[in-house]
Amino acid sequence: MAIYHLHVKTISRGSGRSVIAAAAYRTGEKHTALEAAAYRSGDELSAYRKGIKHDYRRKRGILHKEIILPEAAPREYKDRSVLWNTVELSEKRKDARTAREVEMALPVEFDLQEQIELLRDYIKRNFVEKGMCADFAIHNKGDGNPHSHILLTTREVASEGFGKKNRDWDKVECLVEWREDWARVCNDKFREKGLVERIDHRTLEAQGIDREPTIHEGRNLERARINEEIKRRNKEREKGKIHESVARQFPETNAGKSPEVVARHMYELKRAYVAAPSIEEKERYRLEYQRQKLFVDISEDKNKIQVLLKQMEPQREPIRDRLARIQSERFLDIVTEKNFRTILEQATPEQRQRLTLLRERERERARDVGRER
Repeated sequence: MAIYHLHVKTISRGSGRSVIAAAAYRTGEKHTALEAAAYRSGDELSAYRKGIKHDYRRKRGILHKEIILPEAAPREYKDRSVLWNTVELSEKRKDARTAREVEMALPVEFDLQEQIELLRDYIKRNFVEKGMCADFAIHNKGDGNPHSHILLTTREVASEGFGKKNRDWDKVECLVEWREDWARVCNDKFREKGLVERIDHRTLEAQGIDREPTIHEGRNLERARINEEIKRRNKEREKGKIHESVARQFPETNAGKSPEVVARHMYELKRAYVAAPSIEEKERYRLEYQRQKLFVDISEDKNKIQVLLKQMEPQREPIRDRLARIQSERFLDIVTEKNFRTILEQATPEQRQRLTLLRERERERARDVGRER
């Protein structure tokens, strides 16, 4: 099931992070921090970073990695090591923000190639065309959580290299635009594929959904425990809504109702069966589903038999010949024996006689066919 997740954060020296290490980790590669052009001579942090190797070649689950550059950027920035070492060396402050990272969930309904094409289009329109260099990777460990990491530069780039910081990219309006556009491109793709799934960038409250939001876990065990508790409360709330919906909307049988109403009711009963907390409740919803299905089957059979009886009304054609002609149409082939008995109980004596005659002729025909075989 498609979910919406898009989180933006910064990579900063102030928190002890290196963008070279971040790029190596996200792409499963080995990169080394260059020694030349330290941002502050003799600085302890600079000395620590010089020559440090970041090797993540044993990391698994990386399906795709790619760098997309603006037209003005030097072509050598296609080399990941050159790009991020240049970014590091262009910063002079020990607390500098070296990159911005966008982490997003990818719809499981799309295959890998569709995910790549979707990301390329989204990254070019929202980041690269505005002047950012983008380095993205797709991760999928086969656990149903495909996602992408996009590393973005924070400085304007020209043919000679990086220039000034662009503070416009830090504005809240940009974040809102990025979040909204990701939902839009995914939903466009869902419609193109004929899928009913949709995602929404808005909060649950803004969408009018009565559900408690979960929090991002990462590797934090306490956050995972909190999320499990939130999911449990949401599940209990959803169960109550399902049971209330079944009881309120469909108190009677489905006999004679429109196909749309019947389909909705049967769907709600299935959901209620899955959500039922006990075996007793599951059995109750299972029996109710079977009961409703029986009424639906009888209703369908009745419609066919009503057509049959109407054609049996006395006309110029002798009833015997008319019965023989109607029999050839096999109206009763799909009527189950159980439903047939139920229909007979509700028929008039004349209808019961005619239907019984037809049923016997059908059985005789079936026996003749069996003998021929």
